[in-house]
Amino acid sequence: MSNPTAKTELKKNPLQRMPTSKPPFTIGDIKKAIPPHCFKRSLIRSFYYVVRDLSLVSVSYYIASTYFHLLPSPYCYLAWVAYWIVQGCAFTGIWMISHECGHHAFSDYPWVDDTVGFILHSALLVPYFSTKYSHSRHHSHTNSLDGDQTHVPKIKSELPWFYKYSYNPLGRILLLVTALTLGTFLYLTINFTGKNYGRFACHFDPYAPIYNDRERLWIYISDAGLIATTYVWYRIALAQGLAWVVCIYGMPLLIHNVTLVLVTYLNHTHPSVPHYDSSEWDWLRGALASVDRDFGLLNKVFHNFGDTHVLHHLFTTIPHYHALEAANAIKPLLGEYYQFDGTPIYKALWREFSECIYVEKVTMPVIRRKNKWKRVDIVAGEGTSKSPPAQAEQSESQAEHISGASSPPEGPSINAVDRDLRDAVQLLTRIVAGQVQGQAIPTTGSSGTDRAASLRTQDFLKLDPPTFTGSDINEDPQDFVDQTQRALDVMHISGKEMVELAAYRLKGEAILWYEDWKRSRGIDAPPTTWGEFKDAFIDHYLPFETRQARADQFLNLRQGNMSVREYSLRFNSLSRCGSYYG
Repeated sequence: MSNPTAKTELKKNPLQRMPTSKPPFTIGDIKKAIPPHCFKRSLIRSFYYVVRDLSLVSVSYYIASTYFHLLPSPYCYLAWVAYWIVQGCAFTGIWMISHECGHHAFSDYPWVDDTVGFILHSALLVPYFSTKYSHSRHHSHTNSLDGDQTHVPKIKSELPWFYKYSYNPLGRILLLVTALTLGTFLYLTINFTGKNYGRFACHFDPYAPIYNDRERLWIYISDAGLIATTYVWYRIALAQGLAWVVCIYGMPLLIHNVTLVLVTYLNHTHPSVPHYDSSEWDWLRGALASVDRDFGLLNKVFHNFGDTHVLHHLFTTIPHYHALEAANAIKPLLGEYYQFDGTPIYKALWREFSECIYVEKVTMPVIRRKNKWKRVDIVAGEGTSKSPPAQAEQSESQAEHISGASSPPEGPSINAVDRDLRDAVQLLTRIVAGQVQGQAIPTTGSSGTDRAASLRTQDFLKLDPPTFTGSDINEDPQDFVDQTQRALDVMHISGKEMVELAAYRLKGEAILWYEDWKRSRGIDAPPTTWGEFKDAFIDHYLPFETRQARADQFLNLRQGNMSVREYSLRFNSLSRCGSYYG
């Protein structure tokens, strides 16, 4: 079934370059556009799809093993081909569910997700925990040339020697067939198209550079699952014959690998999609740089994995049965940052494989910013060596506008500061009122309460606590929480007042989020604790993938060529990120 908004999207030029500038929205804005129920996972509903897919596999197997041998030639051979295709696509549907388990989108119980995912992935000869960990790094660094774990394009100067033989139809066909049939196997065994770790990396090796020390035991468990599955099929082959196993299981598994490579390749490869180096990449722009495709009837078989992939990279824990509704809800907000290509799959595959060969760095015009010259580099999409004209014109106009500024912006006036202070006093009056009641304070009435709140607020502001808007890409939510907490600790403030003072430093979109969050707790909710505020704030403004990426950096930190002082500073900077695991 096609996406209901496909007709509208097809009117756009699918080859138009995606914007590489900072989006005018935040991940919080996108989340607000999605109906809240889309984030809810149902254990019963998720298991329904497991049973449905396994039933399709069982019925297909029963028909093939019971009736195919009764068919005359050549209908018998045609029936087997049909069985391989149907069963292979059903295998891919099962893979999609176990992949969802790895993102903990299957249920509210991580142990259930990992158990189901481990069993289903192992049955398809895929190491569950190995791919779960490497795939999480893909989501943490999507479209980063330096950090992405898979679908990493080659730099033009680093193309392998055999690519020069692919600039003809025959060479492309050979490479395409190899990629579709062996792509998954090559990725798992030699990390083909994956991140360059500087040494051999294999998903079956617990000590591969892909993994950290905490993950190695789970790689052993993944390998044990594959050994168990292989042994089961070995025993079946002894009883039924190798040819029977190949026909019943081997060929559908091959078709599954073909469809899996096809879907994931087309979701991440497109002439319009940019890739970023470390100087330009950020999580939101990387997550947006993927493409939704229409796989027709297979959209439902694949649980809408291919036609809601942009959403999947933004919110990995949304279950597939809510994905279409959530994806349609965010498309108006994403606007030109959303990419859909309705080109027929066979045409799109040939076009992308023919045109998306490598990436080149594009140097934008030199722009003067605040009396300093800065060269802005972006990385163009595959096979592209020039930036879009519209973007170049925008950069030139920005340069003209910035260089024409004659003086820096003026600071806030004294009256503005007074107004801010009065707002803070009004905000804290009701808090301090509860504290001053019953205390021996010489003044009475609202003037005494206001004076106490004013003094407390002035003391807080003198410590210069940070502000947070929620719309500046350079803001660090964790820094805001840590610095604010240090200021509050110095003042020996605790309880509800910590939350109110911290909330006063929220501006713009962030204060809107805070008000919405307070309302969502209900009128009769107990006073908000600092821990509750901090957890909600971090969950909203620091996506799970980003937290995990920071934790990975900490756990994989090595001194290398750094001096002891440099290593110590880096260690202390990242040490707080270790708590993101677990």
